[in-house]
Amino acid sequence: MKKEVRDLIKGAAKSGWKNLGMDGQGHFKLQHSDTRETVRVPYSASDWRSLKNVQAELRRRARSDHQEGRRARPESPLRTG
Repeated sequence: MKKEVRDLIKGAAKSGWKNLGMDGQGHFKLQHSDTRETVRVPYSASDWRSLKNVQAELRRRARSDHQEGRRARPESPLRTG
């Protein structure tokens, strides 16, 4: 495992993510303790952008308004009844 991936998983654990282990396809599966959202992290990221994308995904999925894979939409002032 690359150091960057190991550091990302350790940092995620400090933010409430639990490592569920490998998924059989070369990815770690992480689950947030509060939202129960899951994110897959590549075992060996080949591109630096992939880790940045995983970090962004971890932040998005840890938010409480992010449920069932979608963001909650704010009410539009233009919508009626």
